[in-house]
Amino acid sequence: MLASLRRVLAFHGFEPFAYSSAEEALAAALPELGSFDAVVTDLNMPGTDGIELMARIKEADPQLLSIVLTGYSTMENAVAALRMGAFEFLEKPFSNEQLAISIDRAVEMRRLRRQLDEYRLHLEDMLEKRTKDLHATLSKLDNAYINTMEIIVTLLELREPSTAHHSKRTSNWAVLLAKKMGISDEKLLEAIRRGALLHDIGKIGIPDAILKKEGKLTDEEKNTMSSHSEIGHKIVCSIPDMEEAAEIVLSHHEHFDGSGYPRGLSGDQICIGARILGIIDTYDAIRFSRCYREGAQMEAVLDEISRCSGSQFDPEVVKAFLAISHELEQAQL
Repeated sequence: MLASLRRVLAFHGFEPFAYSSAEEALAAALPELGSFDAVVTDLNMPGTDGIELMARIKEADPQLLSIVLTGYSTMENAVAALRMGAFEFLEKPFSNEQLAISIDRAVEMRRLRRQLDEYRLHLEDMLEKRTKDLHATLSKLDNAYINTMEIIVTLLELREPSTAHHSKRTSNWAVLLAKKMGISDEKLLEAIRRGALLHDIGKIGIPDAILKKEGKLTDEEKNTMSSHSEIGHKIVCSIPDMEEAAEIVLSHHEHFDGSGYPRGLSGDQICIGARILGIIDTYDAIRFSRCYREGAQMEAVLDEISRCSGSQFDPEVVKAFLAISHELEQAQL
């Protein structure tokens, strides 16, 4: 396996160093971490596991990014890996091209971070000259974070193929609905976009047996599935400057009348981003086919959302949604 990966990475232009265990990697590479651009590690290994390996590496070189290979990850491991510097997750089986692209992204991120550090060291001398360059670099870093999140969402949707593109659709449409409601604050719109994109990321902690079940869930299974909003909140909270998006992730299953979960919030206690996402998420879930049922016709979807106005949904958001429903329908044709 190691020899095969080494050949693949060399073919893609990298200079790989392969080690048979975390202990061997730490002994050989720890003194020279500055010469490495990325780490590729399995999450579950005998002896020192991937989390401990990343912790040791982060202690020695906080800027060195790790790509995590995993067959199945619990919520605790996912959060721990993100905190220890995990840049991307690759779910097995993965292609050679996916691995090469992930390494390219990590190398580019490390380059940008090094560049950013250099800017900070000389900021007093070159503040006026370098301000625009610094802003551009920060923008690239921000985009890199979002690209990483989009990759994680895509990998998650591969576990549940019937939901393919669900997160990206809800992200785009939630922003459209927010603008229809007169929201123009760019920071809030971006929080809504990110929160909608990542609203189901907590499903990384839901077992396949529940996530892919075609029949009715038991009460215990429903409780497990319902935990995905809290799991997602913990994951998104670990990302810098994502507090508003994390609140949207946590609250997107709250109901206007207080009957939702996980906190039983009602009315304006629910942030506007979550009230918007709640309708868009429901629309997409009903309108598009799932593995256990066909998608409903648009008229039936609108009837259901109108019926739930004032109970599940904010009446003002429902009103705005109905006004743009034809745009949503045209977007999928």
